[in-house]
Amino acid sequence: DFPGGTAIHTAAIPIMNYGLINLRGSAYNAANVQSAQTAMYKIFSIAAIRAVIKYSWTARGDGTLNEEYLAECWAYWRSASGYISTVNKATVQEIDALLDWSLTSIPATTPCEIKTKVESMYKALGISCAMVGVWN
Repeated sequence: DFPGGTAIHTAAIPIMNYGLINLRGSAYNAANVQSAQTAMYKIFSIAAIRAVIKYSWTARGDGTLNEEYLAECWAYWRSASGYISTVNKATVQEIDALLDWSLTSIPATTPCEIKTKVESMYKALGISCAMVGVWN
């Protein structure tokens, strides 16, 4: 759904292997393990950000709240929002409020607000617009 962005399903494999190699036996290297961990957090962040962008639009649909897509949006976002909050807790809380399960409608501005808010955290997360890609 985000062509041109990082292919996270293939990018994750060498990162995980790098982490694994540096965890085993006498090859243990804490700095390299930390590097792999940080890289995986970026992968998780990209996945969650893509999902919150996509599903905030689909949850709004034709202007009527689609609760199933709101639940998907919330769940995918929450998969990495804990880590993402380490760079900006207030912004994550604002996004959480926009995805509140008690909503009975989603304003037309919500998907754009969410996109703007997640993009404001890219630099601190060590990711870019090019890595996230553009949703089709």
